[in-house]
Amino acid sequence: MPAIKGRHTRAANAPTVLLQARVDPKLREKAHRAAGALGISMASYMEHLLAHEELDADGRPVWWTDAAPADQEELPLSRTA
Repeated sequence: MPAIKGRHTRAANAPTVLLQARVDPKLREKAHRAAGALGISMASYMEHLLAHEELDADGRPVWWTDAAPADQEELPLSRTA
């Protein structure tokens, strides 16, 4: 696929990995609109979002207000066997 004129391209052989997620179609459209308004690819937009994400001392996003699933207590289920 040819490069889109005016878009930033990666340096040759820059390491990358695949990142996938299933999201609400409205959120996907919102991301596409934002990337389009900036004139950048969806991949570049996602990279910028993640690069600018602020994390707290525990490595969690500063905007996260709910208890982290890892902090929840285990259910009091007994093992049977």
